[in-house]
Amino acid sequence: HEDDRATAVAFCAEETRNLRNHDFEYRMITADNRCIWLRDYVHLTVDNGEVTEMSGFIIDITKQKQAEEQLRLAATTFESQQGIMITDKNFKILQVNKAFTEITGYSQEEVLGKNPRILNSGLHDKVYFQDFWKQLTTNGRFEGEVLNRRKNGEIYPEWQTITAVKNDTGEASHYVSVFTDITEKKDAEGKIHAMAFYDPLTKLPNRRLLLDRFDQELSTAKRHKQFGAVIFLDLDHFKLLNDSQGHLVGDELLIQVANRLVSVLREEDTPARLGGDEFVVLLHANSESLSTVADQAWVVADKIKVKLNEPFMLNQYQHQLSTSIGITLFPDNHKSPAMILQQADTAMYRSKASGRNAISFFHPSMQEAADLRLNLEQDLRNAIDNGRFMLCYQPQVDASGTAISAEALIRWEHQVKGTLLPMDFIPIAEESNLILGIGRWVFLEACNQIKAWQDAGIKPPHISVNVSSRQFRQNDFVDQVKYAIDSSGIAAHLLGIELTESVMIVDINDTVAKMKALKALGISIAVDDFGTGYSSLIYLKQLPIDALKIDQGFVRDILTDASDAIIVETIIIMAQHLNLSVVAEGVETAEQLTLLKQQGCLAFQGYYFSRPLPAADYAEKYL
Repeated sequence: HEDDRATAVAFCAEETRNLRNHDFEYRMITADNRCIWLRDYVHLTVDNGEVTEMSGFIIDITKQKQAEEQLRLAATTFESQQGIMITDKNFKILQVNKAFTEITGYSQEEVLGKNPRILNSGLHDKVYFQDFWKQLTTNGRFEGEVLNRRKNGEIYPEWQTITAVKNDTGEASHYVSVFTDITEKKDAEGKIHAMAFYDPLTKLPNRRLLLDRFDQELSTAKRHKQFGAVIFLDLDHFKLLNDSQGHLVGDELLIQVANRLVSVLREEDTPARLGGDEFVVLLHANSESLSTVADQAWVVADKIKVKLNEPFMLNQYQHQLSTSIGITLFPDNHKSPAMILQQADTAMYRSKASGRNAISFFHPSMQEAADLRLNLEQDLRNAIDNGRFMLCYQPQVDASGTAISAEALIRWEHQVKGTLLPMDFIPIAEESNLILGIGRWVFLEACNQIKAWQDAGIKPPHISVNVSSRQFRQNDFVDQVKYAIDSSGIAAHLLGIELTESVMIVDINDTVAKMKALKALGISIAVDDFGTGYSSLIYLKQLPIDALKIDQGFVRDILTDASDAIIVETIIIMAQHLNLSVVAEGVETAEQLTLLKQQGCLAFQGYYFSRPLPAADYAEKYL
């Protein structure tokens, strides 16, 4: 062989020169181009210091070399990172390697002569072992994942290959098991699977896994002609809690909500978190009756609502939660899982629109309503561009009925629908961010109207303007108000703003800073719908406010509900102690007015005195 030629020639020459016999090995290329190993024995006959004769023989040692190579390979393999166990035909352990001991915890001395059953975890059933023996006896080989038990009792997964070693008659004489501990691999796969299919916070299935299961559930339901349901729920006012108490508290609430969801569901149902405060429950399709499924879905949704209405302990404080729930049933013609989820989402928003903490079903007319909403949003954009809004003014009066102030209330003169009230379009404006442009217009229009009355020689009233959360949270909100005042040339004390408690509590430091800046301009501030949000004496003490407006919901039932009467009286007394003015909203009857006066209220607003009036009508009646 060319790799051995120079070495062999040099070796022979050196040995001959030193008058020594030769015994060496080298490779030779045969006539048929095979590579063989030869051992060459050379005997020297020496006379008077000279070689007179050379004799010897050559032996083919190719098989010996191959056997040595196999032994080296076997030895290297046996001490590899894989566990190796060799048994006789009766499955008595004959030999194990170092990796076996490292993986199982058993030394060679502890397992010699024993059956591999000492590693059995007990977690594989009869069917598994039937398949095991079938593979080993039929193919002479088994390969697969096995759960075994270490010496310390720990269960671990391994990938195992068992091969039967057969003798010359074809019978198994030994069995060789080679295995690898795949614990880390399985853990990594589990983590990857969890990251891909589960919400990291709540550990619930995420949107991806939900849609995957839903796709299977939908196919099964269609095949067996059965019905299931989807429940879509959103936590009411979650953003307020998250913003005011911090994300850690918000996250803890989401975790507790997830746990409560799981507690009221069956194993075959799938709870999932879509993101934020949105959760979905996929109810297994198991009934051929649509009405039965609807009843079942309602029962489950009600259980969820009741469970989530129970107080939550967050950071050592109790928090009361409500949820808006939407339900839709499936299959629904040829609609996809994503489209059915959208139906449930639409139903959920119907619950929010009806006052929250409610349950609503989806039906075709709701889809029509959703389409109308989209059209209304487009009309709203056009109304902003084309000046289709107007302000009406509702008086706030004293005990004698004399107007002492007025609230500016927006109206939309729709070209087709006629005059629309705020409740018809403000929610859409807030969701679509159009409220910012509308809010700026309201301030400008109110200030300009005050100026117009002044220019006409009419003493203008104090005008208060409602401010939305999005509007108030703008960085330049105070500058916008100041611009409206300055551009119209009115005195700032003629203008006031009304904020709900939920708006003020979001970022208390930002709220205080903006309120102080507004007060510095001379603008008054009132808390609107007081008693319906997160009422807190601490906040009332911190905030530079001038008045509380008692929500009309309390005033409406003040004559028939003792609780409402007590709440109203409490608010009035508290306001007096805090040196705050009080305005009772929603006064509609003389009896309500009488009781409010008896409780110490000095200012009132409602249909009993006047509906909101256009500027000209208001001036004619009250100025």
